Amino acid sequence: MQRIVYPNAPNEIAMKLQVSHPVYCNFFTPHECKARWVEYLWGMEKKSLYTLLVHGSKRFGQALNGISLSWESELTMRLHLVAMTVVCIAAYFLEVSLFEWMVLFVLFGLVMSLELMNTAVEALCNYVQAEDHPAIKRTKDLAAGAVLVASVFAVAIAIILLGPKVWDLLQAA
Repeated sequence: MQRIVYPNAPNEIAMKLQVSHPVYCNFFTPHECKARWVEYLWGMEKKSLYTLLVHGSKRFGQALNGISLSWESELTMRLHLVAMTVVCIAAYFLEVSLFEWMVLFVLFGLVMSLELMNTAVEALCNYVQAEDHPAIKRTKDLAAGAVLVASVFAVAIAIILLGPKVWDLLQAA
């Protein structure tokens, strides 16, 4: 089968489109090729703006529910949020630059996202195998290790960003 090349589409998407649309792109105008690529990205069906907003708001609500569940069930999530609050207060009083704020918020997002993923992995593992099993333990340990690595590097970067400012403050006192 001849490969179809869609303008501005990554190869993986072009290959998937080839399966969905076996007609060669040569027979379409560039506008039609782009329209087919957009259809693929939107799930091969045209949806109204209202449908997209309704489904989007449901998904947003589900995401907020996931964050709420993690807050209720995970001590480490609460500890990360407390640490984030303390760092934000310290950064505010130390008058960090805009770039430093951006770095801090990227780190906050990374650690919190990994904590949520760790919670999801643990919940799924507990559902699949309630009793202890070496593979489940390994999976949980790997997920927890990812959070630990991100947290350690976040603390190191926070020390690099905030340490000199704290040192200057202590020297002035």
